[in-house]
Amino acid sequence: MAALEPLRETTPRRIGPYELLARLGSGGMGDVHLARGPEGTVALKTVRAALAGEPGFRARFRREIAVARSVDSPHVARLTGGDADADPPWLATEYVPGPTLAEAVRLAGPLPAGTVLALGAHLVRALHAVHAAPALHRDLKPGNVLLAADGPRLIDFGVARAPDATTLTGTGLMVGTPGFMSPEHLRGGRHVVAASDVFCLASVLCYAATGEDPFGDGPLAAVLHRVSQAKADLTSVPAPLRDILTDCLRPDPADRPGTQALTARFGAPREGDFGWPRPIRDRIASDRATADFTTTRGLAATRGPAAAGGPDPRTVQLGSAAGGAGHGGGAHGSAGSATSPRRDGDQPLPEYPAVPAAPYPYDLPTMGGAPHPRAVQASPRSRPRTAVKVALAGLAACAVGAAVVFGVYQGTRPDGGGADGKPEASAAGKAPTGPDGIDESGGPDRAGTLPAPGDARPAGWHAWSGKLSKGPLGCAADATALVCRLVDGSYEAVAVKDGKQLWRYDPVERPEETGTTAMISPTGLVMIPGGGLPPAVGSGTVVVAAAGRIQARDAASGKVRWEKSPEGAGAFRGKPLVVDGRAFVGAEVSGQGYDLHAYDLSDGRELWHKRLASVQLARAFRQDFAPVAAKDGTVYARSERGVSAYDAATGAERGESEPVAGGCSEILVQGGSVLCGEHDGDRLTMHRLDARTLAPGADTPLKGVTSAQGLHVTAVNDKVFAGTDDKGPAVVVNDRTGGALTAFRPVPVSPGLPARVLVSAPLIVGDQLLYASNDALHQLPFGGKKVIRTPVEGAPGDRTEPAYDKKNGIDIAQSVRAPIALPAGGVVHIVYDQGAIRSVELPR
Repeated sequence: MAALEPLRETTPRRIGPYELLARLGSGGMGDVHLARGPEGTVALKTVRAALAGEPGFRARFRREIAVARSVDSPHVARLTGGDADADPPWLATEYVPGPTLAEAVRLAGPLPAGTVLALGAHLVRALHAVHAAPALHRDLKPGNVLLAADGPRLIDFGVARAPDATTLTGTGLMVGTPGFMSPEHLRGGRHVVAASDVFCLASVLCYAATGEDPFGDGPLAAVLHRVSQAKADLTSVPAPLRDILTDCLRPDPADRPGTQALTARFGAPREGDFGWPRPIRDRIASDRATADFTTTRGLAATRGPAAAGGPDPRTVQLGSAAGGAGHGGGAHGSAGSATSPRRDGDQPLPEYPAVPAAPYPYDLPTMGGAPHPRAVQASPRSRPRTAVKVALAGLAACAVGAAVVFGVYQGTRPDGGGADGKPEASAAGKAPTGPDGIDESGGPDRAGTLPAPGDARPAGWHAWSGKLSKGPLGCAADATALVCRLVDGSYEAVAVKDGKQLWRYDPVERPEETGTTAMISPTGLVMIPGGGLPPAVGSGTVVVAAAGRIQARDAASGKVRWEKSPEGAGAFRGKPLVVDGRAFVGAEVSGQGYDLHAYDLSDGRELWHKRLASVQLARAFRQDFAPVAAKDGTVYARSERGVSAYDAATGAERGESEPVAGGCSEILVQGGSVLCGEHDGDRLTMHRLDARTLAPGADTPLKGVTSAQGLHVTAVNDKVFAGTDDKGPAVVVNDRTGGALTAFRPVPVSPGLPARVLVSAPLIVGDQLLYASNDALHQLPFGGKKVIRTPVEGAPGDRTEPAYDKKNGIDIAQSVRAPIALPAGGVVHIVYDQGAIRSVELPR
């Protein structure tokens, strides 16, 4: 359960026999509230007015209530009431304090084999009760399994139906969740049978045991193809469980065991305390304590200062859980001319409120801790204890037509290379020399620190407005081009002097009508068409890695200088680095491990490559093993040892760090040190390692932090650490000598927006901290106590996220995200989440 939110002003205080106490979350169907009634505490789901007015919706909702009422099992969240004809329609189930299985695995990592067997014993009995009703669940997935102290509960019958009921989802439409479907699901809702739920149960248990979606990585079309062939990867599943799951995942439904036979194979369910791993037990206890406090003391009913003990809304706003909580229904339950910016007066330093705020369930793609995008990737976790850092993404409801074309990714459209997408012969010469580029993290050292701007401007520059064809997911720039990866997996480049498009590159071809875009599955797998990484720019060259190929392109023309396809590479990892005439790219070698490749930037010669980690270690720690930073002839990478340092020219290993218990969530190279940020509960410690040997030095705990889980360090110099605190939310500065943390409220959070920091990753530029919001630039001179806010003319401003069904995932293209700010000399390029760009003079 995400942190509880106060009721909104428009929310009724009573629905049916229930008194509403707080919001648990929201999804595409509506809101879920914690409520109190005759049976005690319940999770009450209400339906949005727009949905309630759709033809046939109340019939579907009435069916959900009827199915839930017909199922009698201690392993299913019990229905306590519901009314499909009310305004708004609602249903209530027993409140189950605890995370979903998807959240639990992201929190604690793969579950022990004995725990998974016990989990299966409970869930197969839940399914047996559903089938005996008689009904089908049809959407069994980790997000629909809640983990209570005494065992799991199956929830959400939103797409369930009785076997003889007429389908209300439409002929040929897909029901369920991709990755947790059966082959029958892909043929349409009419083909789903009881054995289909058994197939999905096996997929859920595979995820619990391995921490990975059972049908693997790749574009959605590839995942669905493997589902259709029942080709699940069970190699990492412990032997006693593997035999059961193998039988449940047989392609022919008639060959799968029924729930009666499975109850004997899984054995008796656990009684009393289930014995979950410690992080899950802590989460259950926290949820129970929060709910108990709310039912006895209540939460403020409104958001304003008039609420009991409520903070000023200018300093904090509780946000939407966006379907991250459990109970039911997805939550348990403009281009134009730009001119130089004008400045407002200085803003006084607001107080930093020490109040709890609901964390947004996913970090933002444009923050300093950006996700490592690829076709499908698991949530990056430094170690099982480290907080999940996943990009927002989404999964639209999709129809199964001929070939299930939710993007059949094959072929290439070079857009600037030779006619076949290969390098042109004339491009084989030396790449032009030039400075390294910048991205959201600053330069290749990832320290987020840039020199004072001075008077330098790109040749011919003037303040301008531009527009990308779609929203960005990572950008980089040099003195010639600004290049972004977009939500559809393509890359676009515009001239930094005037914003005119220079070139576009689609790594993969796909029918435009599929509307394929970046998304995240309910279990946290990021899916980006082509699996591309953010671009890296330097020396007049752009390096992109997508669809199995690494390309170096001329920054101005997009012409392909060279192209490489690393042998055995299954997916690229991390971010490419371009520094000192070399390119460094991380790649997963299918079935073997993770490698670091070094290339000569001028001609693509592979200079060296190193094995960073084995597949088994990566699965155990859910970590990305890839290059992370480069400075002074050394490239640094996450490896199975922790952090490894290599000579950039030869690959000779210069040093390796001692393992850090909580892993290095942030790695920044500053001065003569590598700084490793370790999140451990409510603590964030910056470990200092020698930049050449990685020998340990003095540690710096960041003081004044109420909870380190939402704190991300994005910039460092010899005096301060700086970054963002998503739980504040605030921009934070911490004195490296150990002084107390200072926090700055970046901008008032607009009504309806989540409580998170909607600003670009703060960077240190000269003697000031710089970040951008959706309508202004913000500067904090070091030594000052005021943030200077300069409005950006033509900036889009904050927007409200559109309502859509997030039950099967979150759509990155529709999500509200922070802008990307790229300071370059005396100008700053700001790229907003829908693709608008403003290039303005950096205020002095």
